[in-house]
Amino acid sequence: MEMNPRRRPLATSSAVKLGRAATWAFGWAVLFTVAHVYWYLGGRLGLGDAPDPLPGMPDTALGWIFNGVVAAMFVTGMALPLAMLRRDGTRLPRRLLLLLLWVGCVVLVLRGGSGLLDDLIRDLGVSEGGITGLDYQALLGQAHPSTYTLVSTVIIDTYFLVGGLLFGALARIASRTQHPRRAPAAPRSTDTVFADESSPVAAASL
Repeated sequence: MEMNPRRRPLATSSAVKLGRAATWAFGWAVLFTVAHVYWYLGGRLGLGDAPDPLPGMPDTALGWIFNGVVAAMFVTGMALPLAMLRRDGTRLPRRLLLLLLWVGCVVLVLRGGSGLLDDLIRDLGVSEGGITGLDYQALLGQAHPSTYTLVSTVIIDTYFLVGGLLFGALARIASRTQHPRRAPAAPRSTDTVFADESSPVAAASL
């Protein structure tokens, strides 16, 4: 049964929106991962001039487990948009993919939004500990961080927030877009012609 021609433009438009949303989310995840790899290898660009902007190597089993979970989140963040870009679908249930996208959205929005709110409360003088109860000395190792450091933290928190919004947009569009399915195999014809066993074709097939 052929698709209604009037529905084709709508389906195509939804597919285009899904592709764009997945591409933006994937690009965000790749840049996010590359930046963290660069920082953990010793890079400092984008971290400000605080003495200890990143935690050191873990020295406990719990610390290594935490780092493993974070690494898995990086991989998942890149894999989910790619799964949405696949036209032949994936082996994972679509509902599971959507659930993971929404979880990523919530985690990133909470991380970025809380970081921005924390800095705002601290910078406005409402509370030196922000919403976390930690002052700049405890967070950055500096009681009076430079403007470069403060701007860097705001950019990082904003990037988290943007990532959450991108993953949320992808989840919303994907939930409204019908995933393309593989075309079913064509049924075999019942009108089978049997060749004479004495013919060369039949003899060669024996």
